Amino acid sequence: MPRIKSSLILLFFLFSQVVFSLNNAKIDSLEALLQSKVVDTNKVTILKELCWLNARDSPDRALEYGNRGLQLAQNINFKKGVADCLNNIGIVYQKLGNYEESRRRYLEALDIREELNDQNGMASCIGNIGITFSSLGNYDKALEYHFDALKIKESIEANLDGIARTLGHIGFVYTHKGDYEKAIEYLLKALKMRQDLDNRRSEIACLHNLGILYERLGNYEDALECYDKALELSVSLDYQRDIAISLVNIGHVYNDQRKLQKSLGFYLESLKIFKKINDKNGTAICLNNIGEIYNLQLNYQEAIHYYQKSILIFKELGSKENVGIVLYNIGEIYYNRGFYEKAIEQSNESLIIAEEIGAKESIKNALSLLAMAYVKLNQFEKAYQYQLGYAEIKDSLINEDKNRQIAEMQTKYDTEKKEKENESLLKTTKIQELQLTRRNYIIYGLAAVAALLLVIGFLVLNQNKLRAKQRAAELEQNAMKLEQQLLRSQMNPHFIFNSLNAIQSFLYDHNPEEAGNYLSKFAILVRLILENSRREFIPLEKEIKFLEHYLELQQLRFEDAFDFEIITSSDIDIKATAIPPMLAQPFIENAVEHGFQRLKDKGQITVNFELKEKELLFTITDNGIGRTAAAKLYGTQNGNHASLATQITEERLTILNKRHDQSINMRIVDLNSSNNGNSGTKVTFQIPFTYVGFDKPEAALGK
Repeated sequence: MPRIKSSLILLFFLFSQVVFSLNNAKIDSLEALLQSKVVDTNKVTILKELCWLNARDSPDRALEYGNRGLQLAQNINFKKGVADCLNNIGIVYQKLGNYEESRRRYLEALDIREELNDQNGMASCIGNIGITFSSLGNYDKALEYHFDALKIKESIEANLDGIARTLGHIGFVYTHKGDYEKAIEYLLKALKMRQDLDNRRSEIACLHNLGILYERLGNYEDALECYDKALELSVSLDYQRDIAISLVNIGHVYNDQRKLQKSLGFYLESLKIFKKINDKNGTAICLNNIGEIYNLQLNYQEAIHYYQKSILIFKELGSKENVGIVLYNIGEIYYNRGFYEKAIEQSNESLIIAEEIGAKESIKNALSLLAMAYVKLNQFEKAYQYQLGYAEIKDSLINEDKNRQIAEMQTKYDTEKKEKENESLLKTTKIQELQLTRRNYIIYGLAAVAALLLVIGFLVLNQNKLRAKQRAAELEQNAMKLEQQLLRSQMNPHFIFNSLNAIQSFLYDHNPEEAGNYLSKFAILVRLILENSRREFIPLEKEIKFLEHYLELQQLRFEDAFDFEIITSSDIDIKATAIPPMLAQPFIENAVEHGFQRLKDKGQITVNFELKEKELLFTITDNGIGRTAAAKLYGTQNGNHASLATQITEERLTILNKRHDQSINMRIVDLNSSNNGNSGTKVTFQIPFTYVGFDKPEAALGK
């Protein structure tokens, strides 16, 4: 599942690098000035500035101002004004997620900057083009442009602020590539320059970005230190928006650590500030983050409420990419709750938007959810079509990455070749050396081409192997899933029959109230079995409820021949802790059916749940006659004979462990009695601690 928080927050800070100082008073002043008698070149400058100031919160209005300025500048042949307006129009399209149109405007502006030999303007356009490639996921191309921009800015002695900004952009690209150490290296350089320039606002932005990287690396202590420094600076300067951003980021750290209530508090506090300063983009992001917290707390109604509020604002801002991401989130909630038609409706909307803006990762996620939803509705033809689309775009993303690697190698080779050719041209007086150099170039070229072909062949072979492994894994997983469903669908028919007979006896004895009570328990138990058997993990609260009803009905069957007790440690959140369903039931059944037979004293069953480090331990203990005595009583020759319950449970655990790459362990021991050997049995399960909604312990622990 894509984490909406990461997508939105990185986008949020990407645009925070381009500081939109939206000042209503300044806008009003410029609009008034526009109506006065000013020369045309000044009018172009005013229109360009109004485009800039409205870009974040009023993109349609910004485009109107930008296009008016562009038209006027072209009419009076004011080339610098044309380039400035094209650049700002590109920024607006970038904000709207139309990256192709944005890059087209930047390239047009770059042509004019080169004609005017405007080095600063050229570097700015090249850097902006790099941002569009980064937004489209072409990170190698983005780095190429950012490093070109950096070279130009470093050649201009007075452009220290521009150098720091470009270092920050390079850090962002490395963040997207997953090279966090490299990203931190460049952001630390940018931070040092911001501090030397005494640029407090940019220093705050650098601290935020560094905090994000430390958070990605799981270094929460350093992340909080960065955010706290940013918050302290923001408060001292009364930068309300930066205060809100710091609070949001601190909330993210606590969210990652699953301190959900603490995280929610910071999100709500930042939401107040964003609303106060009328920052719509920040407000929408906060609403989304609050929705995420409620989603994690399984409060789906509130989660959808906040997600929908964020969508309204993102639509108003024209932020299609974010609208699509939040729609997917809502669809996933509906899917998890079993509302498959609604899940399909939301996923389709998300898919339409993703296809419109060319967001391949979002397209992939929407297709996957649609395929799963149609499977649940038994519409397998549609599910198959969406699954094919999902596999196709997944392969295309892998191929794009491979092609980028090959193109990068080819570019490096061409660059090295050109550099060597240029060096050889400088040695025109040394004919023999030139011939030798050219001969060497041919050898180097052939070697490089051969190496390139070998690399391409290796990549193709490796890709084919990966696909074969993936297909084999999918087949194995489907087989395992079918086997597990068959195992969990079993329920002892004798128990059902005997329970109904016991309830019937209450009716015959004219005790309808007691009969109704037990009949209600029986109905709840059957419903729980049907619900729980469809899931690999359920909340511990449901498992406890199932065991209580099951044991009460067993007491009824055997006329209170045993007592039971269910103990839960106080440090366990039974609503948030996940557990495979009905692991204990087969062993309780064994104790009741076999362990308490011919037992002189009253039977006792104790089920205990407790946390130990990162594991959930639960035990089932009985004081029955023990496995050895039961085996002799029922005619088995081997006292260590593994019961059917043990075999089924071991098969379930094997399937779960293979599928989720984890280790759920089970141990059965006989309890010794000083008088007559074995007396009672203890079954212990060790389960890696997992939150409800996660399949793996790594996800639950925020890794």
